[in-house]
Amino acid sequence: MTCLAACTLSDIYGHVLNAQVISALSVSAPIARDVIYLASRAIPLLAIAFIVPLILSPKTAKRLSAASGVLAVAGCALMFTSLAMPQGATTLITFAFALLCIGGTWYNTLPILMLCRLTSFGNVALCACVAYAVSGIVSSAVDTFGLDIQYALLGLLPLAQLALANSSLHDYADLNARSTHIRELELQNAHSFVSVTNPAFICVFIFHCVSGFALALNCVSGVPVHSILPSVLVVAFVGAAFLWSREHAAVDSIAGIAAFCVICGFLTAIVFINQAPVLASNIALTTGSGLLSILETLIMVSMGKRNPIGALRVIALGKTFTTAGALVGSASGHFINAATVSNQLVATSSIAVILLMFLILSYVWLRRFTFEKLIFEVEPVRAVEPLPTPPDELQSKCAVAAEKYGLTKREVEICQMLASGMTGKDIEQTCVISYNTVKTHVKHIYTKLDIHSQQELIELIDKL
Repeated sequence: MTCLAACTLSDIYGHVLNAQVISALSVSAPIARDVIYLASRAIPLLAIAFIVPLILSPKTAKRLSAASGVLAVAGCALMFTSLAMPQGATTLITFAFALLCIGGTWYNTLPILMLCRLTSFGNVALCACVAYAVSGIVSSAVDTFGLDIQYALLGLLPLAQLALANSSLHDYADLNARSTHIRELELQNAHSFVSVTNPAFICVFIFHCVSGFALALNCVSGVPVHSILPSVLVVAFVGAAFLWSREHAAVDSIAGIAAFCVICGFLTAIVFINQAPVLASNIALTTGSGLLSILETLIMVSMGKRNPIGALRVIALGKTFTTAGALVGSASGHFINAATVSNQLVATSSIAVILLMFLILSYVWLRRFTFEKLIFEVEPVRAVEPLPTPPDELQSKCAVAAEKYGLTKREVEICQMLASGMTGKDIEQTCVISYNTVKTHVKHIYTKLDIHSQQELIELIDKL
C-alpha cells in the first residue's frame, strides 16, 4: 500500500505541475520553460545517477530528502506569491518551476526505488497500473479545485512522498553504504551496471517523445484534454498482456499494444486534423502514452531488481531520457497545434513524418531485440572468490591465456592481478596508473576473454 500511495501521489503531482505551471509558462515564456525543464532536471538526475551512489549513506539520504522538501515548499510559496503579484507573475512562476523541477528529481525517483523492493513482478505491474488509474481519476477531480489548493498540493505532495519513501530509502542507503564501493563493483561486474547507451534508454527517450506529443497535441489553451477512459484502457491492456504472456515477456506485449494505440492515434489525428480537439485521437494517444509510461517503469524496476546496488542509476538515467523525450515530443505537439491554424498541409505532413519514424522504430529497430532480453542482460552482482592458486602456477596460466586470447604485456600483468583477487584500487597503486586506465585495461581483457566479471575471469584462468 505504501508503494501504491507513493506512485499515485507522484502521478498526481506531475499532473498538477503540468496543468498549472508548465501550461502557464507555455503561453508566457515557452523558451524559458523548455530550457529550465531540461537543465533543472537533466543535470540533477545525472548527478543522482553517477555521483550520489558514490557517497550515499543514510545520513546523506536524509540531507537530500530535506533539501528536496525545502525546494518543493519554496516553489509552492513562489506560486502563491504570483497570485498576489500579477505584474511579475511570469518571473515568479519561472523561478518556482526551476525549484520544483530540481527538487522533483529526487522525490519523484523514490516511488520507483520503492517498487524495486516488491518481490513479485506481477505486483509491480499491478501497483503501477492502479496508481496510474487512481491518479487519473483523482487528477480530474483536482482540476475542479481552486488555484490556491492546487498550488498547495505542489508543496504537500512531495512532502508526503518523502515521508512514505523514508523507510525504503533508509534501507537502500544502508545497503549502499555497507556494500563494496560502487566503482569496484562496476570493475568486478561489468554487465551488472547499465550503461548510458543501453537500447532500453533510447527506447525510453522515443517513448516519451510520443508521450509528450500526445499531451501537447490538441491542447485547449495550453492544457491537455483529459479523459478517464485512457486510464481504464491502460489497466485493461496491461492485465491482458500479463494473461497472454509469461512474467517478463509481458513487457514486450505491452510495447506492442502501446505501439498499436499510438499508430491509431496518429492516423486519427491525420484524418481529422482540422477538427481540434479530436477526442478519439487524444484517447488513443493518451492510452498509448500511459502504456509506454507503465512500460518504462517496468523496465527500470526489472533492471533495478536484478542489481539493487545499481537501481538508483538505472532510475535516474531513465528519468533523464524521459525528460529529454518529453521535451522533444511536447515541442512537436505544440508546433503542430500552431501549424494547424495557419497551414493544415504542414501539420498533416509533420504528423505523417512522426508516424513513419515511429513505425520504423516499432517494426524494424525494436525487432532486433526484446525488452525481456535487455532486462536479463543485467547480471546480478557476483562476489569475488579467488582460488588458492600458487603465484607461479597462476603466472603460467595467464601466459597461456595471453597466447590463446592475444593479451598485451600490460593486460597479462593486470589479468594475473585480477585472477589473484586484487581490487581495482590495488592494481592502481601497484601499477602506478590511474583508475580510469585500470578500467580501460579490464574492459579490454573482458572483451578478449568474452567474459563479464572478475569471478568469471578467475574461473576461466583456473581451467587453463
